[in-house]
Amino acid sequence: MKTVFKSILVLFLIVSFNYCYAQKAYSIWYKYFSTDTSLFSSFGNGPNVRYSHDSVQIRTLFNDTLIYSYYIYDKKDKYKNGLVFGDNLRLHAIYYNKKKDEIYSLNGHLPRKKTMLQIYRVPKKWEPYWQKKQILGYDCESVFMSSTKTDSTIIFYTKQLQTNASPFYSYFDVPGVVLQIIEKGSKKMVIVDKIDEKAYKIVMPKAEIMTEADLREYFENKKRKQRSN
Repeated sequence: MKTVFKSILVLFLIVSFNYCYAQKAYSIWYKYFSTDTSLFSSFGNGPNVRYSHDSVQIRTLFNDTLIYSYYIYDKKDKYKNGLVFGDNLRLHAIYYNKKKDEIYSLNGHLPRKKTMLQIYRVPKKWEPYWQKKQILGYDCESVFMSSTKTDSTIIFYTKQLQTNASPFYSYFDVPGVVLQIIEKGSKKMVIVDKIDEKAYKIVMPKAEIMTEADLREYFENKKRKQRSN
């Protein structure tokens, strides 16, 4: 009887630990919009907003150590009700290990199955911006970066979730969770549609890692072989 009780107690502790570990994860759904120039005078609150990629969404899951982001096409997300994410390789998905500052992606140019590309990014120099607002009840601050006279990006982010996250790896250095992206040059906007917190567990998949240098070498060797034939 004591052995059975101990087994049940151990099982309960394991389940409780896993639940507590996973429940600090969030899931965010983002929508794409196309805009005209009048949008940027009101920073996302103007009347001239219309969908440009209504069939495409981005879902980003994150906790204190990992970010996992993937695309949803035609509003069909087969992982909609799942609790474990990242274990299956998915085309164009992005993984970010915050502690190691390492980014991995799965794209169609990789030569082998079960292989991810390690991406190196150049940190962006964001400048604090004056605009503040609420998005889905979250208080947001903003940062700004201008690359040319006609191209600039404004990011609205919140610190209320006590971590940083973004649907795109180029914005991982924003000091909070990105809720809206306005790109003036491309006249596009990405904005949060829904946020929830559940017992999500985010994991890294078992995959071979290629660096960008490895990928360049692979294609150079492939070209040499084609020329020699």
